[in-house]
Amino acid sequence: PLVPVAKFRSGVDQRVYVPTLEEWIAREFKMTALQRQSFEWGAKCCGLNLLPIFKGLDEALERRKARKTREKIQAEIRRDLALIEEARKQAGLPDKR
Repeated sequence: PLVPVAKFRSGVDQRVYVPTLEEWIAREFKMTALQRQSFEWGAKCCGLNLLPIFKGLDEALERRKARKTREKIQAEIRRDLALIEEARKQAGLPDKR
């Protein structure tokens, strides 16, 4: 014969803690000791602003890139003019200069 089996159910009724917006912001944006020190130095104008340095480097690299491109194009033009002049001489045509 089947004997009825007792069934037990257990559970915990507990509220889930949800931090306030202020607590969440304080936790998320809490600064480390180094960040606080850097902030204090920057506030006292003792920090070093690296933006002008990197901006100058970027501008220098752009000028160098433009100069290299210009030099490459000028070299190609000189080479092409030399080839044209050589072909002119081989064909026996007079110098146009």
